[in-house]
Amino acid sequence: MYSVGWLVAYITVLLVIAEPCRNIGKYTMGDILAFRNEPKKVKTVAALSTVTVSTFYLTAQMVGGAVLIKTLIGIEYEVAVIGVGVLMLSYVVFGGMIATTWVQIVKAILLVTASLLLVFLSGRRTVSVCRHSCRRWSAMPRCRRRSRSCWGMPPPV
Repeated sequence: MYSVGWLVAYITVLLVIAEPCRNIGKYTMGDILAFRNEPKKVKTVAALSTVTVSTFYLTAQMVGGAVLIKTLIGIEYEVAVIGVGVLMLSYVVFGGMIATTWVQIVKAILLVTASLLLVFLSGRRTVSVCRHSCRRWSAMPRCRRRSRSCWGMPPPV
């Protein structure tokens, strides 16, 4: 359920939020609320909440990246945090939204590939363990073979 929850949430967001945004001709929730309420106050609150949430995301990404760089390269943690921050800032400033989108695309491809690889490898491991344990069945008495199964598979004939 956890692996497909994001898909259900994405469809819900598309139906509940994206369609009204498109119908009004606005692109963000801040724009919609500003259209219906006092624009200056709404945009101020929207900007503050965006900066607050982005700060938490940025902090987690910088810490994770710094730990990875520290582990791989062996530099000090503080220097790694500053280096990750400079790299993130530079690709956003120089690349803009296109660079950020491509980073997300590459990240999604890597995650899907790694997930499929793990599924493939764990499936091979399960089958090999099952085959190994089923080979010992021939040494068992026939009455004991009927009562046991090999990881849910029917006993070999």
